[in-house]
Amino acid sequence: MRNRLGQFIVLMCGCIIAAVMDCQAKSGPDSVEELLTYEIRSEAGREYAVLTGIREEYRERFPRYLGKTAGKTSTVLFPLPDKIKDVWVEEIAADAFRDLTVKPANMPKHLKIVGDRAFLNTKMLTQEMVFPAQIEQIGEEAFANCRISWVEFPGEQDLVIGKRAFADNELLWAVYLPGPYCMIGEEAFAGCREEFYLGYKKRPEPGRNPTEEYAQANGLKALWVPVIDSLEPVVRYPQEPLVLKPEIGNYFYGENGEGDNLLSCEEADDAPDYGYSAWHAPCGETCVGEGYLDITASSELASADGRYAAENLHALCGRESAWAEGVEGNGIGESITYHDCNDWHVRNRWDYIKYEEWYLENENKINPLDGYIRYTQICIVNGYAKNRKTWEENGRVKMLLMYVEDKPYAYLELEDTIKPQYFTLPWEDIMVAERGDITFRFVIEDVYPGTTYEDTCLTGLVMEFTGRHGH
Repeated sequence: MRNRLGQFIVLMCGCIIAAVMDCQAKSGPDSVEELLTYEIRSEAGREYAVLTGIREEYRERFPRYLGKTAGKTSTVLFPLPDKIKDVWVEEIAADAFRDLTVKPANMPKHLKIVGDRAFLNTKMLTQEMVFPAQIEQIGEEAFANCRISWVEFPGEQDLVIGKRAFADNELLWAVYLPGPYCMIGEEAFAGCREEFYLGYKKRPEPGRNPTEEYAQANGLKALWVPVIDSLEPVVRYPQEPLVLKPEIGNYFYGENGEGDNLLSCEEADDAPDYGYSAWHAPCGETCVGEGYLDITASSELASADGRYAAENLHALCGRESAWAEGVEGNGIGESITYHDCNDWHVRNRWDYIKYEEWYLENENKINPLDGYIRYTQICIVNGYAKNRKTWEENGRVKMLLMYVEDKPYAYLELEDTIKPQYFTLPWEDIMVAERGDITFRFVIEDVYPGTTYEDTCLTGLVMEFTGRHGH
C-alpha cells in the first residue's frame, strides 16, 4: 500500500511539474525579441544592436516558445528581428545560435557581421539564402553543417568569408559574390557539392583575380555573371561592313518529316527542312521560353494563299512556300526585316548553370550565364526551293547587305545553289540581354536571274543564337 501511495505521489508530482512547465510555456514571451539576448553598442555617435543568443530560461524549449510568439504550435521558422529596441541589428555574435533546432527565416536586413560559429550545426534547409546588401564579414564556421543549397551576396562591396564558413553543407553548390576580390578563408566550402561554383558580378580588372585563383586552388569553378543594366543590344560594328561567304549544308527531316523520318534529322537533298535541328526537336533542356519573331518585308508578291509572304521565311515553314518581292523588275533594293525577342524568364541567376560544361565544349569558351545571348550564324535558303524546276524559274539573291539596328554590318555573298547556306558571325559581335530585342534588316544588292520570272525569292532565313538556353 505504501509503495503504491509513493508511486502515486511521484506520478502526481511529475504531472504538476509538467503542468507548471506547460503553463510557463503558455505564459512565456510575447515576441521573438523577448526570447533573445542582445547588446546595444555605440560607435562613432550611432547605436547598433548585436544579437548574442537565446535567453537561458527559454533555450531548452525554444521551438515551443517560438511557436507561441509566431502564433503557431508546430515547428516554425525563426524570424530574426531587424531591430532591437528600435535600433538596427548589425551583428550576430559568435556562437549565438549554434546547434539551433529550428530554421532561421531571414537575416536582419541591416546585418554587417556574422560571428564565428554563429549558426554552426543549425538545420537550415533553404533553396535561396540571400544576405543583405550591407554584409561585410562571415566568421569562421559561421554556417558550417547547415544544409544550405545556395548563397547570394547582392551588395557591391567586397567581403571577408572566414575559414570553413560554409563547410559541410552537402547541398551547397553555388555562391554568388559581389566581385572577384573577396577574401575567402581556407576550406570555406569544404564538404559541399562536388560541382561547386563561385560566381561574381563585377568584371575583374586586368591582372590578378583572387576568386579565380581560389577556385583553381580548391577544385572549384569561377564564373563572371554580370548584372545587366540595359536591354539595348551590344553590337560591335566593323569600320567597314564585313564580307561573309557561306558554307553549304543540306536539308534534313525535322518537324515536316513523315513516318520514320519525322524528327530524324537525317540529311537528304529532297528533305523538307533546313536551318538547325534544335529548332525542330521536341522541347527539352535547350528550348527557348516565351518570346516572338516578326519577319516582314518591304514588298510581297500577291497570292491568294500567302505563298509568297515574308513570314514564310521562318525555319519551320519548310520548302513548300517562300518569300517573293512584289515590285517591278528583279527586286534590287527590296528588304527583309527580322525582329527577334527572346524572353528567358531568368536574369543573372543560376538556374541553367548545370549546362555549363555543355556550353564550354564550344571552342569559343562561352559563358552561358552572363545574361546575354549571342547571334552566331545565319542560315539562308536561296530562291524558291520547292523543287529544282521552281528554283531555276525564279530569281535568287546574289548579295545581301545586312543591317543590325539600322547600321550596316556585313555583306552576305550568296552562292547560286538550292541547298542551305550558313554564314558564321564573329563571336560576341552581336549580343542581346534577356528580355531584350533586336532588329536585323537584309537589303537585296544583287541577284541571279531566273529562267522564266523576274521575281526574286528566298525560301528561308534563320538567325541562330546561343546563350542561356542555347540552340
